[in-house]
Amino acid sequence: MDMISKESAYKAIKNVCDKFNMAFGVSKWSKGSFSAEIATCLDELPVYDLDEIRGVIKDLVSGKWVECEKVQRALNLSFEECFSLFEFSRVASWWSVVGKTEEEKQRNGQKVDTYFRIRGVGKDGKE
Repeated sequence: MDMISKESAYKAIKNVCDKFNMAFGVSKWSKGSFSAEIATCLDELPVYDLDEIRGVIKDLVSGKWVECEKVQRALNLSFEECFSLFEFSRVASWWSVVGKTEEEKQRNGQKVDTYFRIRGVGKDGKE
Protein backbone atom coordinates (compact mmCIF):
# COMPACT_ATOMS: atom_id res chain seq x y z
CA MET A 1 0.00 0.00 0.00
CA ASP A 2 1.45 3.38 -1.01
CA MET A 3 1.12 5.96 1.74
CA ILE A 4 2.17 9.57 2.01
CA SER A 5 2.36 10.26 5.72
CA LYS A 6 3.11 13.33 7.74
CA GLU A 7 5.98 11.49 9.38
CA SER A 8 7.72 10.58 6.12
CA ALA A 9 7.19 14.08 4.73
CA TYR A 10 8.58 15.56 7.92
CA LYS A 11 11.68 13.32 7.85
CA ALA A 12 12.27 14.03 4.16
CA ILE A 13 12.46 17.80 4.65
CA LYS A 14 13.80 18.00 8.22
CA ASN A 15 17.44 17.99 7.16
CA VAL A 16 16.83 20.71 4.57
CA CYS A 17 15.07 22.85 7.16
CA ASP A 18 17.85 22.38 9.69
CA LYS A 19 20.50 23.33 7.13
CA PHE A 20 18.47 26.37 6.11
CA ASN A 21 18.13 27.48 9.73
CA MET A 22 21.84 26.90 10.44
CA ALA A 23 22.84 28.87 7.36
CA PHE A 24 20.84 31.85 8.58
CA GLY A 25 21.66 31.47 12.27
CA VAL A 26 18.08 30.71 13.35
CA SER A 27 17.37 28.43 16.29
CA LYS A 28 15.84 25.19 15.02
CA TRP A 29 12.45 25.48 16.73
CA SER A 30 12.29 29.17 17.58
CA LYS A 31 9.15 31.02 16.57
CA GLY A 32 9.45 32.00 12.93
CA SER A 33 12.07 29.38 12.08
CA PHE A 34 11.67 27.47 8.85
CA SER A 35 11.47 24.14 10.73
CA ALA A 36 8.68 25.39 12.98
CA GLU A 37 6.73 26.73 10.00
CA ILE A 38 7.08 23.43 8.09
CA ALA A 39 6.12 21.38 11.17
CA THR A 40 2.96 23.45 11.54
CA CYS A 41 2.08 22.93 7.87
CA LEU A 42 2.75 19.17 8.07
CA ASP A 43 0.45 18.82 11.07
CA GLU A 44 -2.37 20.23 8.94
CA LEU A 45 -1.77 17.95 5.93
CA PRO A 46 -4.12 15.01 5.38
CA VAL A 47 -2.70 11.51 4.99
CA TYR A 48 -3.53 9.96 1.63
CA ASP A 49 -3.87 6.26 0.88
CA LEU A 50 -3.06 6.02 -2.83
CA ASP A 51 -4.66 2.58 -3.13
CA GLU A 52 -7.92 3.99 -1.75
CA ILE A 53 -7.76 6.92 -4.20
CA ARG A 54 -7.22 4.53 -7.12
CA GLY A 55 -10.10 2.34 -5.95
CA VAL A 56 -12.49 5.28 -5.59
CA ILE A 57 -11.63 6.61 -9.05
CA LYS A 58 -11.96 3.14 -10.58
CA ASP A 59 -15.36 2.63 -8.94
CA LEU A 60 -16.61 6.08 -9.99
CA VAL A 61 -15.52 5.58 -13.61
CA SER A 62 -17.19 2.14 -13.57
CA GLY A 63 -20.49 3.78 -12.62
CA LYS A 64 -20.61 2.34 -9.12
CA TRP A 65 -22.05 4.13 -6.11
CA VAL A 66 -19.22 5.06 -3.72
CA GLU A 67 -19.59 6.13 -0.09
CA CYS A 68 -19.59 9.92 0.22
CA GLU A 69 -16.80 10.03 2.78
CA LYS A 70 -14.51 7.97 0.54
CA VAL A 71 -15.13 10.22 -2.47
CA GLN A 72 -14.60 13.37 -0.41
CA ARG A 73 -11.35 12.04 1.11
CA ALA A 74 -9.97 10.62 -2.14
CA LEU A 75 -10.69 13.73 -4.22
CA ASN A 76 -10.11 16.22 -1.37
CA LEU A 77 -13.49 17.85 -2.00
CA SER A 78 -16.18 19.05 0.38
CA PHE A 79 -19.61 17.44 0.48
CA GLU A 80 -21.06 20.50 -1.27
CA GLU A 81 -18.50 20.26 -4.09
CA CYS A 82 -19.17 16.55 -4.56
CA PHE A 83 -22.94 17.14 -4.43
CA SER A 84 -22.66 19.61 -7.32
CA LEU A 85 -20.42 17.29 -9.37
CA PHE A 86 -21.92 13.84 -8.78
CA GLU A 87 -25.24 12.07 -8.60
CA PHE A 88 -26.28 11.57 -4.96
CA SER A 89 -28.06 8.69 -3.25
CA ARG A 90 -29.19 8.12 0.31
CA VAL A 91 -30.19 4.75 1.73
CA ALA A 92 -31.98 4.60 5.09
CA SER A 93 -32.15 1.36 7.08
CA TRP A 94 -33.28 0.52 10.60
CA TRP A 95 -30.36 -0.02 12.97
CA SER A 96 -32.21 -2.94 14.57
CA VAL A 97 -32.16 -4.73 11.21
CA VAL A 98 -28.76 -3.78 9.74
CA GLY A 99 -26.72 -3.44 12.94
CA LYS A 100 -23.68 -5.73 13.02
CA THR A 101 -22.92 -5.61 16.75
CA GLU A 102 -25.32 -5.97 19.65
CA GLU A 103 -24.80 -2.29 20.50
CA GLU A 104 -25.77 -1.28 16.95
CA LYS A 105 -28.81 -3.57 16.96
CA GLN A 106 -30.05 -1.91 20.17
CA ARG A 107 -29.97 1.57 18.62
CA ASN A 108 -33.23 3.34 17.87
CA GLY A 109 -33.83 5.02 14.56
CA GLN A 110 -32.33 4.83 11.13
CA LYS A 111 -28.86 4.32 9.77
CA VAL A 112 -28.39 6.56 6.74
CA ASP A 113 -25.72 5.71 4.17
CA THR A 114 -24.86 8.26 1.50
CA TYR A 115 -23.24 7.66 -1.89
CA PHE A 116 -21.98 9.48 -4.98
CA ARG A 117 -21.53 8.34 -8.56
CA ILE A 118 -20.76 10.07 -11.84
CA ARG A 119 -23.88 11.70 -13.28
CA GLY A 120 -25.52 9.82 -16.12
CA VAL A 121 -23.39 6.69 -15.81
CA GLY A 122 -25.16 3.45 -15.00
CA LYS A 123 -23.89 0.33 -13.27
CA ASP A 124 -22.33 -0.98 -16.50
CA GLY A 125 -20.25 2.20 -16.91
CA LYS A 126 -22.34 3.41 -19.87
CA GLU A 127 -24.87 6.21 -20.14
